[in-house]
Amino acid sequence: MIQKMKFGILKKFLAGFLVLSLVPMMVVGMYTWVRMNHVVELLVDSSRTALTQTSMSLLQARAGAIATQVEQFLNTVVIDLNMLATLPPAPEIYSGFYRVHQRAVWVPSPETGVRQSMKTTIPLYAEISFIDLNGQERILIREGQPIASSRDLSSPFLSKFGKENFFKKTMAMTGDNPHVSHLLGFHVAKPETPSGVNQVSDAEIPMQPVKNKTFSGIIRFSRKVFNHGRPVGVVSLALDHRHLMEFTQHVQPFGNEEVPSPNYFSGDYAFIFDDQGWMITHPKPWDIRGVGHTGVLVDPATAAYEKDKVQAGKLPFNLLHVPFVHENYATIAQQVIQGFSGVRQTASVGGIPRILAYAPIKFNLGEYRETGCFGGVTLGVQTGRFHNTVNSTSVTIRAILKKIAHNYLLLLVFTGVIVAMVAIILSRNFTHPIRMLCRNMGKISRGNYEVDISIKTGDELEILFREFKSMGKRLKQNEQDLVKSLTDLEKQAHMLNSIFNNMLSGLMVFDKNGTILSANPKATRFFKQSQQEITGKTITDLLAPYPAWLELIRNNIPNTGHQATPLDIKRPDNSPLNLETAIASLLDGCPKSNGSSEENRSTLLIFRDVTRRKNMEKHIARSDKLVSLGILAAGIAHEIRNPLTGITLMLDDFHDRIANKTGDRLLIQRALEEIEKLENIVNRLLDFAAKPAHSPTLEDINHVIDDTMFFISKQCRKQGVTLNREPGENLPRIHMDKERIRQAIINIVLNALNVLDHKGNITITTSLSREDAGTFVLLSIADDGPGIAKEDIDMIFDPFFSHNPEGFGLGLSITHTIVEEHGGKITVESDPEWGTCFNIHLPVS
Repeated sequence: MIQKMKFGILKKFLAGFLVLSLVPMMVVGMYTWVRMNHVVELLVDSSRTALTQTSMSLLQARAGAIATQVEQFLNTVVIDLNMLATLPPAPEIYSGFYRVHQRAVWVPSPETGVRQSMKTTIPLYAEISFIDLNGQERILIREGQPIASSRDLSSPFLSKFGKENFFKKTMAMTGDNPHVSHLLGFHVAKPETPSGVNQVSDAEIPMQPVKNKTFSGIIRFSRKVFNHGRPVGVVSLALDHRHLMEFTQHVQPFGNEEVPSPNYFSGDYAFIFDDQGWMITHPKPWDIRGVGHTGVLVDPATAAYEKDKVQAGKLPFNLLHVPFVHENYATIAQQVIQGFSGVRQTASVGGIPRILAYAPIKFNLGEYRETGCFGGVTLGVQTGRFHNTVNSTSVTIRAILKKIAHNYLLLLVFTGVIVAMVAIILSRNFTHPIRMLCRNMGKISRGNYEVDISIKTGDELEILFREFKSMGKRLKQNEQDLVKSLTDLEKQAHMLNSIFNNMLSGLMVFDKNGTILSANPKATRFFKQSQQEITGKTITDLLAPYPAWLELIRNNIPNTGHQATPLDIKRPDNSPLNLETAIASLLDGCPKSNGSSEENRSTLLIFRDVTRRKNMEKHIARSDKLVSLGILAAGIAHEIRNPLTGITLMLDDFHDRIANKTGDRLLIQRALEEIEKLENIVNRLLDFAAKPAHSPTLEDINHVIDDTMFFISKQCRKQGVTLNREPGENLPRIHMDKERIRQAIINIVLNALNVLDHKGNITITTSLSREDAGTFVLLSIADDGPGIAKEDIDMIFDPFFSHNPEGFGLGLSITHTIVEEHGGKITVESDPEWGTCFNIHLPVS
């Protein structure tokens, strides 16, 4: 029986469901209501920032587009100038050129001074002229008609646009390079009151050009004219300033809409300034670059360029020298001259705050060659109007978000009511089956797996209780199966562990990151580290001394083959190491939640040190080769020796018979000497091939070496070679044939003497060496000669291999045979820097 609780599962379930559903929703609702205003502000600020940046980018792009149009226009004028230079200098031709080159502009009405809404086509050039090489103006075209002119332009002169000197500057240009002047024209002062005392304020002056107060100016383009490669004069085009005004006079900050005249006080207008900071185009004509009545431009860097006169409109506006208007004007001008574009905040002369975008006009001809810049285009918009669009968007966003927040709160309240009602209904449907389940859980806990539960809910609970009923039957069987499986697993684990620990090959397992998970005793002994030291290391760190082995593993990790791969590398002590290695991929059998098992893949590395086996194979192959050569040498020597003996006896007898013939006796004597050499070779072959009686006795290696040095020390002194001796102490006596060992030592020393040319050292050292194969007495004979070539090291013990023209190539072969007879081995180390060292290992039995 289930004890009846004061606060039972029904009440807990109902209370918990209501708390978990309603309280979080209420908290979320309150939090949402509080945070919504903050979110609105963040959205508004981010929207304002984004819209501001976008608007600035558009404004800068528009300024760049206008600058590109001006660049193309100036290049077109240069093309026209070059075309005019190819035409014959005739008035009628120049007049036709004048009439053909026209362009549409918005011009002011003669009566009102206000710009018309319709464009009018006017000539592109105010003047076209030709000047001869003496500076005399021969042709002058104005208003489409030739005008008689006899002006001398060879020196500075005062034209209707100011003081000019273009002829001299053009003649100084190299080749057909054109000369291009800055803007020329007389300054237009700001209009005054009828009394001429007080200036008219900007607010009282319409920003359209005022009658009799329009600026008239030109930019002079000129170049030399050539006939058959020789200069014959100078041609000039005076670009009408009004065509430059068209690029900025009708521009709006955004969009492609044009207006007849800009509204200066709106701040929405554009202007162009040159590479010296002077205004070229501007809604206010008195701000445009212009000279005084003397035809000379005022120097803005002097005291004559006064602040009051600039603000009063009596002097033109120079961006580089008006910090009293706004400090950013100079920055903008400098940026443009350096070739940069951008957006900055400024103010007009009237104090109107503006956002100003600017872009350079690239042009490097004539007077603009020094800066490579014609000037810059600026496009501005009043700061307040610039932000109005952004602010209106922000207000709309704020209203929408507030409405969303209000609707969300209503939705939370409605949802809370529905959840409460559903919680009450569902809690009753859940608690009854749970109580029944609790009654039967006690039976299963006491070992009674036979339970009887019957419930009809028509949903997953009915399936759950039906499965619960059959679960009891399966639990008993699973319990028995589990016990049996655990026993089997323990046996298999014990067997695998025994195999792992007793394998003759080294085994290591590392994961996908290269971390070593386990290693068997054979692997730990190979790396001379404990199991704890190896486990947890990365395979990269462990195999750092073996880069070739590590590279092989990296290249084969993606493969799943088990084929053994031979690998010949060096140990850290530079000794040779021969391995057989195999790599296999392992899976841990526990796939990830996404069903992929690749992430659980580990790698099994199997390797075996076969260095001794390789060395033994080489040793056996060399021994077989020497045995075969010995048999061959013995046969050849036996067959040659008897004929040589007969030839020697006959020649000797013939030598005695011709005692009176000195020349013939000399020839026979030389023949006998050569036959004696052949007999020496045969004797050496027999020594190499013969197997002399091996009579080893227990000897001290140091005593044998001392006896041998007695025979070779005199030869060393004769050649000026120093013979050094470094005997090891407490060396055990070993079984050896001391005569054969003495012969082996002499053979090696004589080889060293052959390469030491009357200088150098030979050092004989003895020591005790403990190796895997056992304990050996190590006899080392080293010289500081030129060393042995790498390609010759593997062949020096072969019979008849020698670079000495007087040698037979049998000394080292005989030495190799002697060492093998004693059960030892001989190795050689050589380097051109320190010489050669022969190491003879004689076993201690």
